[in-house]
Amino acid sequence: MNVQKLLDETVTERISQIIQAIDPEVSKQFQEEETAILESLDQETRDKFEALIDTLADREGEQNLAIYKAAFLDGLWLGHKAF
Repeated sequence: MNVQKLLDETVTERISQIIQAIDPEVSKQFQEEETAILESLDQETRDKFEALIDTLADREGEQNLAIYKAAFLDGLWLGHKAF
């Protein structure tokens, strides 16, 4: 198997685990607040806001993935040095 593909799958799986570990009550509260804000906006502003949030989330996701990959590789390197 391709090492990069294996790394990508491992990082993706770990991110999924972290997201699932978030307190459901906090997540629910955030979603309720987000919904209230969006419902208070007119449709044109809501569409622009949602597009902006999607763009920011995509950018942040890419940055976080790069950070997780680097941290994972550092962990492998340190583990290799320890043994």
